[in-house]
Amino acid sequence: MGFKVNERTSKSRFKKQHNKLVEHSSFKFEVDNIENISSSIIDLLECGDIVVKKTQNQRHSYRVSYKEKNVGICLTYVDASVVETISYDCIEGTWTFNSKDITPIGG
Repeated sequence: MGFKVNERTSKSRFKKQHNKLVEHSSFKFEVDNIENISSSIIDLLECGDIVVKKTQNQRHSYRVSYKEKNVGICLTYVDASVVETISYDCIEGTWTFNSKDITPIGG
């Protein structure tokens, strides 16, 4: 599977945590298939990181919205009309695609 890794962004973001500003940077990965991400990539991801799905001339940005080490991970994509969540479970040390949930926004 083809993927591209960008180093942690040089522009650091800061989050307020316990009344202090804490530096937070993020990874960005590009993948061809959001439902077939390798375990080696998922192991590197942390909450807030970005995974970009490439489809022809389009790019869709998924953010890691949940991760528990060796348990599960969720990646969430949001646009004006839909929220899409992709989840993986860690089974015997290997990350395995679990589900894809698409929720329309509005009516």
